[in-house]
Amino acid sequence: MKTQNMVAVATHQNGLSEAIMPAEKDEFYAYSALFSDQRPVYALMKCKSNKSRPKADIPTLGEEANLLFGFDHVGVTMTPIRGKSNCKIAIADITVDEFRRICAEKDVAALTSICHDTCYEHSVPIAMKQGVIVAVMTDNSKYGIMLVKDISDTCIVIDACHIRI
Repeated sequence: MKTQNMVAVATHQNGLSEAIMPAEKDEFYAYSALFSDQRPVYALMKCKSNKSRPKADIPTLGEEANLLFGFDHVGVTMTPIRGKSNCKIAIADITVDEFRRICAEKDVAALTSICHDTCYEHSVPIAMKQGVIVAVMTDNSKYGIMLVKDISDTCIVIDACHIRI
């Protein structure tokens, strides 16, 4: 059963475009997104473009397809999408308050520093659970952090911010 967070984010995402809109250089994006077993692909794109996509979209997304959520009997995991973008991910050692400050203040220096420091020794897959903060760094200069806000067996809601530099 979906929580209020999941319903609110899903309703918002229904208004987003399915067009592929790559992140613009030096634009800072902060958003909430819902991923499900039907839409497990995470594309770090512009905020007007839906971040969650079905697996069938991977070939058309190209380097915009960055991460994949896995939903199975053991829980929810996150891994990079191999062959589309060399993406490193790792659990960030920051507090929820630090996460929220970085997103609210659009603190690019702190965001990129956390990603460089955290993703240096990346590990995959990452087990998702409420409150986990993950750092992401791609080979096409996207840096991001995400907070697991809500999670179930078939859905996950994240708050996130990212930038392409």
